[in-house]
Amino acid sequence: MKDEMEPANEFFSKPPAKLEWTVRNLVEQGTFVVLGGEPKTSKTWAALEVCLSVASGTDCFNNFEFTTFRKQKPVFMFLLEDNASNVQARLTALSAGKGICEATLQGLPLWLRCRKPLCLTEQAEDIVKAVLHHHEETELREGLVLIDPLRNAHREDENDSTKMKAVLEACLHIRDETGYTLLVNHHFKKMKKNEEESPGNAMRGTSSLYGAVDGIIGMRKIENDTRNEWSNNVACQVKAGPQSEPFGLRLRVKDGAETGRAIHADWEVSGIFG
Repeated sequence: MKDEMEPANEFFSKPPAKLEWTVRNLVEQGTFVVLGGEPKTSKTWAALEVCLSVASGTDCFNNFEFTTFRKQKPVFMFLLEDNASNVQARLTALSAGKGICEATLQGLPLWLRCRKPLCLTEQAEDIVKAVLHHHEETELREGLVLIDPLRNAHREDENDSTKMKAVLEACLHIRDETGYTLLVNHHFKKMKKNEEESPGNAMRGTSSLYGAVDGIIGMRKIENDTRNEWSNNVACQVKAGPQSEPFGLRLRVKDGAETGRAIHADWEVSGIFG
């Protein structure tokens, strides 16, 4: 252990690394981030939007405040609930909202795995190998891994901090060994209005998850009666740097008459909903 200790004159001899973003004001590069909300908050839509934006180098939610700086990065998506047809339709609809054509969509650095079992405590190293296998041999590793949802990626009791320790260590292993951002979709309890600016307090399960993450994106559902439209107030927490102010986020989806599936999806960013 003594050989791992660094004296102050060496520790402070170089400035801290510049803060880098996967998505500005939303997701810091190379961190462990939870995106969460109660059921039916369109959080999977939001996770898919983050992934598509990173892979295509477009602004997340089609808003420059959440830019990816026009830099495409590889994205690996482990979608444990939605089937391939549903995921394909949603990503195609989101692409239409961004003006991304089908040929461009097919050429993006996206890898997807839908509705196949995953256990983080047993397969974290497999995820690392899958990412690095497809990654260019370079010292600079930047990209995104999505796991949606967390509850389907382990067999432990989420309220037991001791049992969840191994799950969180697996998440941190993926983050550290790949250098990628790890985005995990997680269920929150019903968020109260006064919790909007501290979304971590609404996380379901042990508080050790809150302590382990580097950032949080919390979505609070705003009730409305409009079909195919979802409204949320969104609050972010970035432990290492600045973050966006809470904002309103509305998603409008158009379904196709023939397929019955989504064919076009638009986001609107606004001030928070009352």
